[in-house]
Amino acid sequence: MIHKYLAYLKTIETGSITQAAAELGYTQSAASHALRRLEQSLGTQLLQRLHMGVCLTENGRALLPC
Repeated sequence: MIHKYLAYLKTIETGSITQAAAELGYTQSAASHALRRLEQSLGTQLLQRLHMGVCLTENGRALLPC
């Protein structure tokens, strides 16, 4: 679960799944799958995927560390 959360945090930091994957040494596909598995395990959508990047959902903001 830790690598899923790291992918989530890096995606938020960079604003891009592709950029987060590159910085973490993952493929874009692996990062995207990790994020989807995190969302599935939590039962909620954390990120809104957009053409030009991602935005946090309300539930995504709630998961961020204080």
